[in-house]
Amino acid sequence: MTRWNSTYIMLESALKFQKAFKRLCEKCLEYEMLEGGAPNNDDWENAKCFVKFLKLFFEITKKVSGSTYVTSSTYFMEHCNILDAFNTWMGCHKDDPILANMAINMKAKYEKYWGDVSKMNILVFVAVIFDPRCKFQFVSWGLNLYYDEKIAASLCEKVKGSLTKLFETYSCFSNKSQAEGVAQEVEGSQVVTSQFAKFEKDMNKDPNLNKNEVDLYLTEPRETQNPDFDILNWWKVNSTKYPTLGLIARDILAMPISTVASESAFSTGGRVLSCYRSSLTPHTVEALICAQNWLRSSPLTVDIEEHLEDLEKLEEELAPIPQLNEGLSDMESD
Repeated sequence: MTRWNSTYIMLESALKFQKAFKRLCEKCLEYEMLEGGAPNNDDWENAKCFVKFLKLFFEITKKVSGSTYVTSSTYFMEHCNILDAFNTWMGCHKDDPILANMAINMKAKYEKYWGDVSKMNILVFVAVIFDPRCKFQFVSWGLNLYYDEKIAASLCEKVKGSLTKLFETYSCFSNKSQAEGVAQEVEGSQVVTSQFAKFEKDMNKDPNLNKNEVDLYLTEPRETQNPDFDILNWWKVNSTKYPTLGLIARDILAMPISTVASESAFSTGGRVLSCYRSSLTPHTVEALICAQNWLRSSPLTVDIEEHLEDLEKLEEELAPIPQLNEGLSDMESD
């Protein structure tokens, strides 16, 4: 793993002491006679250029590698920020040719991994929809702004289709739980239930009334941008309004966008791989990195009583899944 982050931190710190280096050069002749000499004005300008270039990637890496907050819904926005920076830097050949050349080279490397947007995990885009400040509008806007019109249109349809399939899948579990609850009610309301069923049938004929949660959520105005906005709390409050979407949001927003936490994102290779452990399999290295992050992470204060009700609901929702029950019974027998 490269040490570009160390280079960035070193240069950023050195720039703050530019005058001190100049003063040292004037007062200490031995310093000026060192191999390579003292940094001149061109060196300082190049350092400023490198810091400007690396700062974007340093900050974005920290954001998307966090392990204590939601990252899945922000990755596509950060991806758009990188593309926008490339376009801006590559257009400044006259003013800053060094920055422009670095941007051209970096974009070529970046596109090797993320150039084909159609190969991105579709959940990267679906997660954006579950940010009430962005919803589907941001996905459509970002794709049309930075990619070909046909590619954007095709991917937008694919994202919509994936969201619909997710909703239908989660609706099955949700409806099954509701049906089991209704079956346990008193059996003295057959006539009332019959009349209500007729009422439901007639009302469903009205297309304006027959909107599912997805339609309602997407057609409602987006939330305004606020630095203190808590996306998890928003879904907790609105889960009664969007019960099925709330279940999807709970799972989608819980996904880490990076497999390595920010605490281990920089210079991890030297701590995990060494001359004595250079033949470890990828799975073993991944396990070591994850375990290292868990063991070294700062403790989080969690109020168990506050989340007890949510945990009980989660157990009830997972109970109908046979594969999970089989796994739990096997664990208990062991």
